[in-house]
Amino acid sequence: MLDKNQDTATLFSRVVLVMGVCGSGKSTIARGLAEHDAGVFIEADEFHPAENVALMSQGICLDDEKRWGWLQAVCEQAQLALAQDVNHAQRVFIACSALKQRYRQFMRERLGDLVILYLAGGQPLIHDRMLQRKNHFMPISLLDSQLFDLEEPSEDEFPWYRLDISHTPECLLSEAKAVIEQHRPMPPLES
Repeated sequence: MLDKNQDTATLFSRVVLVMGVCGSGKSTIARGLAEHDAGVFIEADEFHPAENVALMSQGICLDDEKRWGWLQAVCEQAQLALAQDVNHAQRVFIACSALKQRYRQFMRERLGDLVILYLAGGQPLIHDRMLQRKNHFMPISLLDSQLFDLEEPSEDEFPWYRLDISHTPECLLSEAKAVIEQHRPMPPLES
């Protein structure tokens, strides 16, 4: 069951952020939503510079300074996708950890309003999922640091939704689809 942070949903946005710690299923859900919605999928991991990937591969967690350039690159890719859609009808789905509120604020300042889907789950479950991942640069040893850095969305970040990752991926995707249908972008006004 999804956990909605507000009783009413009034915001319509073209950008959906699927956030959470490593191994929570962000890429699976964001990609599935983009395919369902004929939208653009952006995998934030692909925008880490080689230096960041090397550090994480060695089990060294990134500080804020190492994350700002990465987040800027993710936002620039999303801005490009939005600008290329002359009909203003296509949505962008971003799979990004966005662990801290200031990171999400940074993204909001560049992309406008976001609908946030927060994939939440306990350390044992995520640890088990990370054990099953193949060919990913993020080692399991960084999970605890991600959980330590994680700041769950606040009321100031409405609209956001907490989805329980103990549900099957199919169930989570169905719940996520229901959320984004509530936030269908408004068509542009005709002039």
